[in-house]
Amino acid sequence: MKHTGDGIMASFAAPSQAVEAAAAVQRAVRDHNLAMPEKAFHLRIGINAGEPILADDDMFGAAVQLAARICAEAGPDGILVANVVRELVASKGFPMQRLPARILRGFNEPHVLYSVEWAEVQPAGSAPQNEAKAPESAETPAAEAAETAPVEAPDPTP
Repeated sequence: MKHTGDGIMASFAAPSQAVEAAAAVQRAVRDHNLAMPEKAFHLRIGINAGEPILADDDMFGAAVQLAARICAEAGPDGILVANVVRELVASKGFPMQRLPARILRGFNEPHVLYSVEWAEVQPAGSAPQNEAKAPESAETPAAEAAETAPVEAPDPTP
C-alpha cells in the first residue's frame, strides 16, 4: 500500500480480493456517513490488473497508470474496474454494469469499464442468503497479475 498524496494505491494477489476490499471500504464509508453525516466523505475507487514495474518498494508502469485513470473516471462512492478485472472475476458473481467505451488520458485505445454494484457484493467468506457456498478447490492457481486499486482522497461534498 502506498499513499499518493490525495489517494492510496494498494496491490492485491488476486483481482477478487481487490473487488471485495473495495466493496468493504465503500460499505464502511457508507456506514460512517450514515452514523456521522456532519463528517461525511466520499471515495472513488478504480481497479486494474496487469504487470507493474517494481522498483524501490514502489510500482510504476502502464498497469498502474491505467488504474489511476480508471479511478479518476469513478464517481463519488463508485468502484470502476477494467475489462480485464471483470474477465478475471467473472465466475465470482460480482454484480457489475458495463459502461460505454471511452478514451482515458494517456491511452490511445478506448477502454470498456464496469461499475461494481458494491452494496450487493457479499463480504468475503459469506454465502448469499438462500444460496449454498460452492466448495473451494484444493488447487488455486497463482495470480499472474498484480492488481492495483488507487483510491482518491475523500470528497467532502455529499
